[in-house]
Amino acid sequence: MGADSVYFYYGVRRTIVPDDEDQIRQLEDDSHPIYNLAFDHKLHVAWGCLTDGADYFMLIGHEIGRFGVEGIHEQSINEAHFSEIIEKTKERLKAAGIVESPAFYVQLQAQY
Repeated sequence: MGADSVYFYYGVRRTIVPDDEDQIRQLEDDSHPIYNLAFDHKLHVAWGCLTDGADYFMLIGHEIGRFGVEGIHEQSINEAHFSEIIEKTKERLKAAGIVESPAFYVQLQAQY
């Protein structure tokens, strides 16, 4: 069992209902189509569930960091680099056919 962590992402967030067993199985065994799409367009993917029975989340874009006891503890990104992350991620999402508007996400991944 791991420790809680917090994802910092620039990109899009999708939700998957807990009874969508097919999608959840695909995420668990790394066969979900989003993995290849993300890899082909140099995007990151993270997914999880906050608590038992809650919707699953999927983050697609640029992972700025996963913070926590078992992750990184601190990070600094200057304005120029963050602007570059935003522009490249927008281009890559568009090229991948992902049409949702990207945003900055902070997502808790709790170990329940």
